Amino acid sequence: MSISRPAGSAVPAARMAVRIGPADVGRRVSVRTVATGSAAATEAVGELMAWDGGTHGTLLVRRRDGAVESLQAAALVSGFVVAPGWGAYDLQAVAQQAWRPETAVPLGDWVLRWSGGVSGRADSSRVGADPRTDVAGALAATTAFYAERGGRPLLQTPEPSAYDADFEAAGWAVVRGVSVLVARAEARSGGGGSAEPGALDVVVTVEPHPDADWIDAMDEAERVRPAVVGILRRTAPAAYLIARGPDGAVVGIARAALAAGPGRRSRERWAVVTNVHTAPGARRRGVATALMRTSAEWAHGQAAVGIALQVLDGNDAALRLYAALGFDRHHHYVYRSPVPGDVP
Repeated sequence: MSISRPAGSAVPAARMAVRIGPADVGRRVSVRTVATGSAAATEAVGELMAWDGGTHGTLLVRRRDGAVESLQAAALVSGFVVAPGWGAYDLQAVAQQAWRPETAVPLGDWVLRWSGGVSGRADSSRVGADPRTDVAGALAATTAFYAERGGRPLLQTPEPSAYDADFEAAGWAVVRGVSVLVARAEARSGGGGSAEPGALDVVVTVEPHPDADWIDAMDEAERVRPAVVGILRRTAPAAYLIARGPDGAVVGIARAALAAGPGRRSRERWAVVTNVHTAPGARRRGVATALMRTSAEWAHGQAAVGIALQVLDGNDAALRLYAALGFDRHHHYVYRSPVPGDVP
């Protein structure tokens, strides 16, 4: 977040360690604040109970002894979710590693991304904790970046964020919402179809690269865009799962990519699942369940700390499926733009 300071006042280098926001309310955090003009620091470790008022608002942190500390967001110099938890900004950075854009230009903690306008995840500015400028400057830089490429200005930001009021005031409206779901990576018994009535007896195989059968089974809207296939191939290591029915026909696919955390969490890896697609004639017959179980086994074998995936708002069937498989919502993010229209 951008902080207003007196002329000539330097922003402490430690501000680069701020990796929390309002989307992390309810998580255990460690924060440090230094008031303008003061050398004394206030530190607190505990549950982030509230974050009101955006970049110049107030954080409430409840310590282990029950005492509640009130801290000013504008005075933050460091902040992170305490392990083993993960913050929304950190998991957004992980997801980017699993869906690598063609171009990625840092703007402080934000990242301006471009891959030809084929995917919201690869063609939006990923909002982080601090763009190292004020919000107006960050939005102007984002607009200029996409104008140079003939693209639509687009933000990807956790909701809520410290910048929501600024975004709304500048006319950057929400155009799509997405839930990020997480689960443990576990070894499970069996990789075939579920035991539900009418379930297909499928065999799931795992390959390190997408072959012709895998690409042919992609959702048509993605398959016809070469840039999407380019995004997939840029990410390694990854597992390309393909499910075949008793007759050998492909009935479903999925992809799980290993992605490292940012900064202090670079040694920890997630398996980010994308491209889960079931053939129309095989839907609701346990194919997606078999693919996700195999993804969990692969992630466990890769020592991943967990599995993450993204589900568009309104896809209630997918949300029910993943809930049944043990996934919980980690956070919600939205795409914002000053230009109306859906996101690819």
